Amino acid sequence: MTIGIIFAQRRLKKANIYCISPRTINLSGSINVVCFDKTGTLTEDGIDMHGVVATENNLFQEVEPDILQLPQSPLLWAMASCHSLAIIDEELTGDPIDIKMFLSTAWEFSEPGPKIEDHQIPTLVRSQVKTTSSTSSDLKQDPIEIGVLRQNVFGSSLQRMSVVTYNFHNELFEAYVKGSPEKIVSLSKPSTVPSDFEEILTQYAQQGYRVLAVAYKPLEQAKWENVNNITREEVECDLIFLGLLVLENRLKADTTSTIHLLREANIRVLMITGDNMLTALSVAKHCGMIMKNQKAIMVSADPTQLVPGTKAPMLNYEYVNFRDPDEHKSPDFDEAGSEKDSTTVQLQLDDEYGPYHFAIDGPTFDVVRDKYPDLLPRLVVRGTVFSRMSPDQKSMVVEILQKLGYFVGMCGDGANDCGALKAAHAGIALSETEASVASSFTSKEPSITCVPTLIREGRCALVTSFGIFKYIASYSLVQFVSVMILYWIAANITDFEFLYIDLIEMTVLSITFGGTKAYPHLAKEPPPITLMGFIPVFSLLSQMAVQVAAQAFVFTYVQDQPWFQSYNSSWSEEHNYWSYQNSVIFTCSSFQYVLLAVVFAKGKPYRLSMFSNKPFLIAVLFVTVLSLYLAIYPTEPFIGMLDLRPPPDIMFRLLIVGIALINFFVSFMMEKFLVDYVFFRKLHSCEMLTCGKMGRDQYEQMEEELAEAEGWPPVMTPKEKKNANSNNANDNKLSKVVLQLSYKTDGTGLYTALKNGEHPAEECKDNTDTLNTFPGTKDIRMRNDKRSASANVLYD
Repeated sequence: MTIGIIFAQRRLKKANIYCISPRTINLSGSINVVCFDKTGTLTEDGIDMHGVVATENNLFQEVEPDILQLPQSPLLWAMASCHSLAIIDEELTGDPIDIKMFLSTAWEFSEPGPKIEDHQIPTLVRSQVKTTSSTSSDLKQDPIEIGVLRQNVFGSSLQRMSVVTYNFHNELFEAYVKGSPEKIVSLSKPSTVPSDFEEILTQYAQQGYRVLAVAYKPLEQAKWENVNNITREEVECDLIFLGLLVLENRLKADTTSTIHLLREANIRVLMITGDNMLTALSVAKHCGMIMKNQKAIMVSADPTQLVPGTKAPMLNYEYVNFRDPDEHKSPDFDEAGSEKDSTTVQLQLDDEYGPYHFAIDGPTFDVVRDKYPDLLPRLVVRGTVFSRMSPDQKSMVVEILQKLGYFVGMCGDGANDCGALKAAHAGIALSETEASVASSFTSKEPSITCVPTLIREGRCALVTSFGIFKYIASYSLVQFVSVMILYWIAANITDFEFLYIDLIEMTVLSITFGGTKAYPHLAKEPPPITLMGFIPVFSLLSQMAVQVAAQAFVFTYVQDQPWFQSYNSSWSEEHNYWSYQNSVIFTCSSFQYVLLAVVFAKGKPYRLSMFSNKPFLIAVLFVTVLSLYLAIYPTEPFIGMLDLRPPPDIMFRLLIVGIALINFFVSFMMEKFLVDYVFFRKLHSCEMLTCGKMGRDQYEQMEEELAEAEGWPPVMTPKEKKNANSNNANDNKLSKVVLQLSYKTDGTGLYTALKNGEHPAEECKDNTDTLNTFPGTKDIRMRNDKRSASANVLYD
């Protein structure tokens, strides 16, 4: 049974794919969905600096593509020092992004740095060019040196890293922080973040660029004695926002063709990445995960809007229009649908563009998992882009896919992919780092072309295992039938006949059976994945019916011959079954063992033809010739050893060979036409073969439900979103309400505010008696100056 896995593992090794868990090779043949990481997997491992977008007076400046033109400023100092690089074997090593960022500054890197006040500086970076500072004209033009005292390493869940430095230029301790723009902005002082931050970030993310944000913080209270005692939380708060690093991460040359190949084989592909949503959507569009004119629906949780009566944030569904990538613009809200209502959008998604794709980020994924667990399977079944996902969330997506009935493959290259690689049915690492330890497979070629190669070999190994199992099962059953027929006359197969069948026929054919290579093209239909399904069971039973019929025919037909003599057990010693019935049953079954091996040695679409497997072909020819020899003209040594009693009529011997040929033709057509063509290809989706809906996977039932669901998802068009925002803005406007005042001696008053709508007023005029009535009241405390005509409302 394992012979096919052994051959597949050898072929994978030749393709530079190494396996540490051979049993998963068969599982990889069942894969129908593949999850990909983005950076280093779909895109190039190396990355290019597109430019830097600095801030000045809380405004973004034009992008500066030449880093050497940047003035000496905290932004440049952050690029030179905020990294985790090290020198190993006289070579600068570390994260590719850190290396590219540092090298673009043209600064020098040295380890260790100097000693200051008995404190060793681990790393020192020094500028090579002598330039004046942009902030002061009286600064020296000497090279600037910055000592990196401590690193707070990058964490996928934290989405940032930071360093504590000593700047010899201004003799100050400073902290620099680098990470995802959303996270850095949340840690920065709002007054330092440009008002058009979202617009600029979206602009670059839509074009497929990878964007990092940089901020810093002067550590005014730090001294050499306590600098190492400052906690990470103290360092990474109240930051001063500096700007954006825009990096270009191109698709690998073979990414698009591989994604197309998988989609053509009806294998679902999706992306699970820690990168920005719009960047991930752009990559998904360019590599073919989302085809031209297909719709992507962005699902987001709005924490500012709660579902009435609950604490669950409202979910928004907004569809994205992809423009021509040649225009260097990617996702944008579809203006063409602005005049359509949500019903029109739903028809457009399903009818004109085919199935839609969901795009969901990590925070929204957590909200859906906690507050809308029944909705999660729907989003995962149609989800194609999962962005800003932590390592744990990546594993969760894989596990949810598995619960829905998918066979999941995961391809990644980083430490943050380890959990998902381990959880998947088949994990494929594209690097020899931590990911290779967690995954079952490791490709020495950092290309996703290994994925279809693995699936092809897995399918080949799976079909081979099924074929060998059916061959071994049918061999045992054929031999059992032979014994039972001979028991009818109190005879049996002789010992040497058993030995010939087991040692020569069975062993030689089964060992060479699994050597057939995988078919070079991925078929659209996956092979059967269970031995107890209708098709494998029917195949085995139908073949057995043919073999039983052939043996029963020759057993009865030989008894009608004029030269036939009945077997008498008293003729010879015990266990000597010399008889015509024994000979014809043995001869017929000898051909059946060969023809069953040929019938079950299937070729296209999962394996090459048996004629490409030369050892198996030689084994078939050898056993066939030997069986022909024993059937037509056996010599005395074989007759005596096997206790054969050949029929005296040569024509009857040739008739046995003819029956074997007819047997082969019927068995071959039964398997090729009835099993493979009619049942597998034509009736594969028939409810009779899948035991109705109960026999179908959960994701298939979910797909059917989504296809029939009218009005879901509730996509919001740009016009509807604009109107909704306008209504919210109107609702949030200050309402003038009338207050009823009762004065107190301390100058404060208890007022009853008559609310207009759902929002309490923050400013009220005219503190006279109530002049009008509005729905709802709220008791609030307010400040007043006794006789003033206006008052400010304070409310919880």
